[in-house]
Amino acid sequence: MSTWIDGTVGGGKLYCRKSPSTSAAAWGRFENGTKIKVRDVEGHPDWYETYWNNDVSKVGYVIRNYVDAIVMPEGVKLTFSPENAALYAENHSEDTVSGKLCSNRNKTFGNATTNDCANFVSQCLCAGGLPMFNGWSYPISGIPAGWKKTSKWSLTESGMNKLSLSGKGWITEIPYTKVDRGDIIYTYKSSNADGKKYTHVTLAVTPYKDGSCEVCGHTYNQNHATKKLTASNCKCYRVKSDLPVNRAERRVLLPLEGDGATVIDQ
Repeated sequence: MSTWIDGTVGGGKLYCRKSPSTSAAAWGRFENGTKIKVRDVEGHPDWYETYWNNDVSKVGYVIRNYVDAIVMPEGVKLTFSPENAALYAENHSEDTVSGKLCSNRNKTFGNATTNDCANFVSQCLCAGGLPMFNGWSYPISGIPAGWKKTSKWSLTESGMNKLSLSGKGWITEIPYTKVDRGDIIYTYKSSNADGKKYTHVTLAVTPYKDGSCEVCGHTYNQNHATKKLTASNCKCYRVKSDLPVNRAERRVLLPLEGDGATVIDQ
């Protein structure tokens, strides 16, 4: 029998069925955000066993894709590799005119020709070691379906907030003169009338030198493009080398070349 683990209902109200089938009668529906104990169900990999309202006489079953469960083994320590992030960026970008699909893209993450900058940099950070979590994820196989509604993976400013001190605390702002390979560069416009100050994001693939560095990015497609950096045109961030986790995250393996993404923690 598998071990009980902590979980949180995500993606809206969730039926607690009396057997592991969507056609089975239900004890009721858990509210979104409800904390429950769950464990694997032998022969039913898409379901968790639980108890309805913590009543051990009422064994129930919930679809596991809608439960944010602690699945990462205890004691796992995550580290970030800026070199792997930069290698992924170099191998999945190119210099092409605006509006053209990047031929080197990781096709697992869609076919966008516009508004793809944050999606691309998020991939780079994931390749460097950042795990996906509820609030910052891409809907690949093995990622809970309920996470899709809250994800800021493909959004520039709110995605940054999920990773910075207001969210996970995994990235910290650095002076633009300290930018190095694997750092994140947000185009910043404090005067934007719509209030959106972080309008674009790329990944640095060379250190800052003589007023600029080289970056890779999507929309526009860039590979080792020179980017001038000033105190007024950018905000730069660095991922911490050691990442604090709560074990509800999902580690994802991205190839440094080619397509694919494999969720390790399921």
